[in-house]
Amino acid sequence: GVNIPIAKEFTMVSRQFMKAIIEIFEETPEVKKKLNVMVTSAGDPLPWAVDAKEKGSKRAFLEVKKELPSIIWCQVCPNVRGAKRAERSGVDIIIASGREGGAHCAWRDTSSMVLLPEVVRTVNLPVVGAGGFADGASLAAALALGAIGVQMGTRFIATVEGDFEQMWKEQLVKATEFDTIVGRGIFGPMRFLINRASLEVIDETIKGASDLYRGKPCPSTDEIRILEERGFRKLVDEDENAS
Repeated sequence: GVNIPIAKEFTMVSRQFMKAIIEIFEETPEVKKKLNVMVTSAGDPLPWAVDAKEKGSKRAFLEVKKELPSIIWCQVCPNVRGAKRAERSGVDIIIASGREGGAHCAWRDTSSMVLLPEVVRTVNLPVVGAGGFADGASLAAALALGAIGVQMGTRFIATVEGDFEQMWKEQLVKATEFDTIVGRGIFGPMRFLINRASLEVIDETIKGASDLYRGKPCPSTDEIRILEERGFRKLVDEDENAS
C-alpha cells in the first residue's frame, strides 16, 4: 500500500506523488500486482474524486478511481463531516481516526471511542478505527463499536522489523500516558513525546499557532518548521532530548 498526505500545504507534492504512483503502477507489472491499497489523509479527498466539481468541489485534481480503478482507496477522517465528504468522493473505506493518534491527529480532541461509532452509524461504507489502537484488546473494542478492523502506525515503530532508530523504539516502549503532548506539526496537529525539543515546539505553537488549542485549523510557522526539521535530524543522531 501507499500513504499520501493531501493537506493543503502539500498540494503540489501530493499531485506530483500521485502522478508518479500512477505512472509506476501502469509501467511496472510487479507494482501493479502488489499495490492494492492507497490511503489519503490530512486533507480533503473531494478534489481527487471522479467528476469532483460536479460533486461540489471547488478544485479538481487527478481522478483517483478513474486512474487506479483496481486500488482500494481509504481516506482518514477525523470527524463525521469529513467521513460524509469522503463517501461522496467515492472512497472504498473510511478510516475514522480519533485524537489518540500517535503522530498526526485532528484539530478537535474527539476521542476514538466517541468518533468511531458515530462514523459507523453515518456512512454506508466499511469503517476502520484508528488512533490509540495497539493490541488485541483495543481491536476487540473497535470491532464492538462497528469497525471492520483497525489501522496502526506508531505501534509498528517498536517492532523488531521496524526500520527505526533503537532510541526511538525504546522511548515509545517506556512511555506512559503522561509522556505525550500535542502541538502544531508540519501539517496539522502532531503528537510528540515530551522532551526539550517537543516543548520548544509547544512554546512556538502557543506563540504563533495558538488556535490549535481552540480546536481551529491554523497555519504552521517558520519557527515550528525549523524546530521539527532540526528534531528529525537529531533523531538520526539518537539524541533523546533534542529529537
